[in-house]
Amino acid sequence: MRHITISGHHVAHRPVTAALCILTGLIAVIVVGDTLTLLAIALAIVTTAWWTLSEVAHRVESVGSRANH
Repeated sequence: MRHITISGHHVAHRPVTAALCILTGLIAVIVVGDTLTLLAIALAIVTTAWWTLSEVAHRVESVGSRANH
């Protein structure tokens, strides 16, 4: 029966490569995260503007229909 052991010499074969992968992942999360945040803010602004304009138009129509009666 074979036993596989992990010694300190075999834990990290390429620590520089692992560090670069981690750094690349962090940069990707920051870049994509900022993009998604800006997209969410833009969507919120457009949705708020659309809702506000539709409410104003609805109130103008209801005031206009009351004035005609």
